[in-house]
Amino acid sequence: MSTQRQTGFSLLEMTLSFAVLGFLFAMAPMALNVLGSAQSAAPALDRVKLAVNATVGFVVQHDRLPCPDSDGNGFEDCGVRSGHFPYRTVGLGQPLINESGFPFHYAAYQHTNANLVALQVSYEPLLLNGANSQQKNALDFCQGLRLGVSGGLQATEPHVQSHTGERGINPAFLLVDPGPLDADRDGRPLDGLNATGLEYESAGRGQSDEYDDRVIAMSFAELATRLDCPAILARVSAATREANAAYDTWRAYEFYLTFRIFGEEVRETNLEIAELKRLIAEFNSAGSIAMGLNDIATGLASATGASGVAVAAINAAAATFMIVEELSSTAEEVDEKTEELATAVEQREAAEVARDDAKAYRDQTAQLALDRDAKGWFQ
Repeated sequence: MSTQRQTGFSLLEMTLSFAVLGFLFAMAPMALNVLGSAQSAAPALDRVKLAVNATVGFVVQHDRLPCPDSDGNGFEDCGVRSGHFPYRTVGLGQPLINESGFPFHYAAYQHTNANLVALQVSYEPLLLNGANSQQKNALDFCQGLRLGVSGGLQATEPHVQSHTGERGINPAFLLVDPGPLDADRDGRPLDGLNATGLEYESAGRGQSDEYDDRVIAMSFAELATRLDCPAILARVSAATREANAAYDTWRAYEFYLTFRIFGEEVRETNLEIAELKRLIAEFNSAGSIAMGLNDIATGLASATGASGVAVAAINAAAATFMIVEELSSTAEEVDEKTEELATAVEQREAAEVARDDAKAYRDQTAQLALDRDAKGWFQ
């Protein structure tokens, strides 16, 4: 007799299986909600990234931020502090709206110390030679970002609160996603301070029953880093320092040349004096010879006769020795001063060559600084 063994779930196994299935069914709505939130957040992040990248691209192309769009047609309207995002102006094909169809809010820093939506001269290489570039390009925009940082809080410009709820800082520009609902139920998509003026909620404020906006603030420093402004300004500043050092070197060589010209003039004067002394010595020599001959003639004609002639001859010999000594001395001095003048001329000519080389390098480095200033983003 054979027996068949029965198989299947035991009561314990069935109980555990139903418990697991029940847990999974209970967790399914929560998982779907989390997945739905992640899927809805991803497009919003993509839109923000697209808008920021388009804005940065506009800056690279035009050396300024786009102005806000005041009427929603997609084109910038300069003269307003805030409005819609000018999607057409920055080259986007569709308006910047969230999942609920609400348009993003946009505002840009436009203070007179650094108006980022206007192309203005904010930076210029300070060249000692007095050259002015008058360029309006990336360097001016980067300098505007630096001035924005150092300018402190400007309450008349768009500014965001700090995490503690106090007035914080001015960003270069900001975007506000109004969120899916009018959370504070005031009839406007923007909630809280975002709907009231140029003061905006902190970018870190969490969402609640009365607030579902999201503020994206691009700081001056962050935008400068994205645009590589520190490196761009550093290259132009380095060229400017080199040009100014070359200018100082040229001035030193100018002074040195002036010194050598003065030295040459002194040597010319010394030579003229030496030649005058030689001429005087020659004149004295001729006079002494004439006087000696006159003494001899007088001695011959006088009663003293031979003794007078002898005395005159001795005097003449002594005078002749002194004359020869003086003529030799003055001739040597003329030769010495002539050599000194020749050396001074060589030194002056060498100083002129050095000055001209320094001037050429001065002009070359100054032009390099101006050329780098003119290149803008493309250093």
